Amino acid sequence: MGSARFRSEGRELVRERRLARMRRNDERRQARELKRAQIAAVLPARSAAERLAEDEVRSTVDGIVVEALKRHDRRTTSTPGHGPSGAEASEVEARPAAPSLGALEAAPPPRAGREPRLCA
Repeated sequence: MGSARFRSEGRELVRERRLARMRRNDERRQARELKRAQIAAVLPARSAAERLAEDEVRSTVDGIVVEALKRHDRRTTSTPGHGPSGAEASEVEARPAAPSLGALEAAPPPRAGREPRLCA
């Protein structure tokens, strides 16, 4: 009789451990879901340097758009079919040429940190 009693108590302990493990896993799962929900709800804060850079880019783009619209208006008001006027042609020629995409790709990337070791 003692052995049957021992087996039932052993089963009870195993069952209790299993239930406790399942409860802990559920608590961990709920904590992870709560953490993910909180992270998703919080918008990342930008630093002052990032805000300044974004404002600078935005103002530069706005300036480019305004200039492009002015050029477009001047071209549409000039005589149609005869190309750009003399002032517009000299303005286009006076601008420096942007570097080509091939020249940008040919430049080696800047190295960060120290030089790699060479094994002899």
